[in-house]
Amino acid sequence: MDENSPFRVVESDINIKDFEILSPNPTSQRRTLTVHGLVEMNNLDIVYKFMSENIKMLRRLNSDKDNPINKDIAIIILNYNSEVDTIKCVKSLQEQRYDSFEIIIVDNCSKKPSLNVIRNFCYNESIHLIENNKNNGYNAGNNIGLKYAFNKGYKYALIANPDMEFPDKDMLQILVDRMSNDIVVVAPDIRGIDNSHQNPYKRLGDWKHSFYWIGNVIRSIIDSNAKDSLFDDWSKSHYCAMVSGCCFLIDLKFVDAIGYFDEGVFLYCEESILSRQVEQLKYKMWYCANTYAVHAHIEKAKGNPNPRIRIWYRSKKYFIRNYSGNSWIGRQIAYFSAWLNCMVQLMIHSVK
Repeated sequence: MDENSPFRVVESDINIKDFEILSPNPTSQRRTLTVHGLVEMNNLDIVYKFMSENIKMLRRLNSDKDNPINKDIAIIILNYNSEVDTIKCVKSLQEQRYDSFEIIIVDNCSKKPSLNVIRNFCYNESIHLIENNKNNGYNAGNNIGLKYAFNKGYKYALIANPDMEFPDKDMLQILVDRMSNDIVVVAPDIRGIDNSHQNPYKRLGDWKHSFYWIGNVIRSIIDSNAKDSLFDDWSKSHYCAMVSGCCFLIDLKFVDAIGYFDEGVFLYCEESILSRQVEQLKYKMWYCANTYAVHAHIEKAKGNPNPRIRIWYRSKKYFIRNYSGNSWIGRQIAYFSAWLNCMVQLMIHSVK
């Protein structure tokens, strides 16, 4: 490579290629973007064409020793073609009174129009953006942000879906205050746009409870607003078996100890897997009823549900096989239940 080239390709500690984008104005506040993926000699001209629209030069991100972190929380938002929600989520987080945090957006290989909106927003707001050149799923995408945060020396990470809003400006402070030596995951009350409560959850995975969903299906037919039987008591703070994956605070030393989130699932069952990982290492989860976040999730906005139902089925089988702890017979019963659930959901959606 030409020594005068603005590109400097280097291998980082987490096996990616890291670059730092400097503002065209050297006196302005520094803004950074990490690009994930290999940059080969034969496509440097393409990369340069894109980069030159926004920057004067590129250089490697400084090492952790050169950039000590004085903040506690890395807030990780995984964006996938959800730029409107992501921007709204960031602006809501910026209203938090607890200011010892950095917002990190991981783009999970969005389409170019969405990605360009996020690039411009991050540049203008001085937000760290990490671009992933391949979408390997929810856990894999979050792991990119988690590895960045751990290597930078953060204590905790807040995982937040793009469609989250944070009306309680003290939420981060409350979650951080509840962390302890034995509690490695803390989550707020999650409220839907219909004011329903979506946290915490009961323990999942025992084959004896494999057919719980039948009751949920019957209740949903009778009453579309019926509460899912999987939810635990939301009215008071307590230890819990599982929390929603849409928003929770997690100890980064624990994340490193489990080898980061399990990338064996593309989407769904991440919460169940994390619940078991916490159990296996003898740690605990805590649900905070005294603070909340809003999950502004609209199911119909995602389009045809059939592909997602099939993805859920594959993830469920992975969980049963690797984390349920059931006997061989118990696993076969759980497999059958998951298959039947999948078939029923596909049938219900086919007649709607």
